[in-house]
Amino acid sequence: MISLSYAPDGATLERFFLSQARVRLIQGPRGSGKSNLCCYNLLSEALKQPKGFDGVRRSRTYVVRRTFDELKRTTVKTWLQNFPEDKFGRFIWSRPFEHHIRVGDLDWEVIFLSLDDPADLQKLKSAEISSAWVNEFAEISRDVLDDLEPCLGRYPDKKLMEGGCKRPFLIADTNPGSELHWFSIMSGQSAMPSGTTEDQRRVYTKPPTWEIFIQPPGMFEQFDSEGKVTGYVTNPKAENLKWLPSGYYENMVHGKPRSWVRRNCCNKPASEEPGSPVWPEFQEHVHIAAKPLTALEGHPIMFACDFGRTPAAVFAQRVFDRWRILSELTAQDCGAREFARRVKRHMAEEYPGFSYKAWGDPAGEHLAEADDISPMLMFRAEGVSIVPAPTNDPVVRVNAVREVLTRMTEGVPQFVLSPTCVFLKAAMSGGYMFPERKGAEAASPLKNQHSHIADALQYLMIGAGEGRALLTKGAPPMKARVAPRPKSVFQRYARRR
Repeated sequence: MISLSYAPDGATLERFFLSQARVRLIQGPRGSGKSNLCCYNLLSEALKQPKGFDGVRRSRTYVVRRTFDELKRTTVKTWLQNFPEDKFGRFIWSRPFEHHIRVGDLDWEVIFLSLDDPADLQKLKSAEISSAWVNEFAEISRDVLDDLEPCLGRYPDKKLMEGGCKRPFLIADTNPGSELHWFSIMSGQSAMPSGTTEDQRRVYTKPPTWEIFIQPPGMFEQFDSEGKVTGYVTNPKAENLKWLPSGYYENMVHGKPRSWVRRNCCNKPASEEPGSPVWPEFQEHVHIAAKPLTALEGHPIMFACDFGRTPAAVFAQRVFDRWRILSELTAQDCGAREFARRVKRHMAEEYPGFSYKAWGDPAGEHLAEADDISPMLMFRAEGVSIVPAPTNDPVVRVNAVREVLTRMTEGVPQFVLSPTCVFLKAAMSGGYMFPERKGAEAASPLKNQHSHIADALQYLMIGAGEGRALLTKGAPPMKARVAPRPKSVFQRYARRR
């Protein structure tokens, strides 16, 4: 017999351990005890499996990680620290890794798979297992969880044990992902995006057999009177603290960008790409409304579009010089004509009866070589009246938004964003960034998944008149051109003709 002792240090860890949900997902900061929790939760559930006809408790578990290197370097290392070979039997290091644990009446097969191995991927799709653990699931496609769930409970076979598997389940742990990750939306950390289709809503909605656990942050951000982050302080109610070295979180934050600290220490979704935010002036607690914004009567809807195969649109109102960003629309692999129809449908559903003004990427006036049709013409053909934004100069566009973000009237920000604009929120919170560059700051922001919605916002601002000073700054004054007076009657006669 082997004696083990495990006591989760935290209420969230304890509730996860005792949960009976078929699928259990937990998010926490680094060092919060998630991996050890999952190891002991798997063992506890395996020991609760009823005995078969021969008196043996049989279970088979798949442990999944994104890459083979991560699986071997972190997941397996944690596993063997908890269940060493000298007590739980030999660990088979040939791929796929396997730990076949035979202790007392327990016969437990634990198989370790990585998603960068085609052979392992094939095993996932044809699995017959009792349970599964997906380690760091924010790095893994949602499809993996969807493919694993139907495999649960298919082992042991009913021939070996009356009724088969009694406790099929899947557990998964992670550090926070981005604001746009499906789990951030499903868990309520990001709002349901506006303009989502019915299929997308199903993906973002928690199934009734799932249970979600969010651990307390390891650290809190500290702000000055202008809303800028000045430092971090350890949360005394963080979980697993008693098992961590002294000053664990305080030492971790040194020299790290804010997005890294938010994910790994503060347990908040944030962008994972390296670089500096284009709009550091944007502060969530200042510029995001407490509840979804709705259109106000008597003020037109203003929107702007960025074109291409990943188009985006931002819808807003300017009410007494205050910008109210109401909704957004994004699409993947979508042409201009189809996107125009979606914009038109969005206007009809969300803002019926409102007048509107619209702008688009100036490049959208250019005719395509294949069919001599531009995105602007396609929008107009669908009945959407749209004009080009005044400029495509990235410096002017970026600074037009920056000016609005820094304006306050009697302590009230002149820019407020609806929490349902999750794509724009993610972009403004740091996803839209200047690439890492030695020396001077890069002139143009990085083109990534966040740049399309950010471009749409910029076209909206400059189209509606923001940044006029930037457009004319340094330009020489325009002089009226006067035609020279003809020198002879014959020249004057020719001019009249």
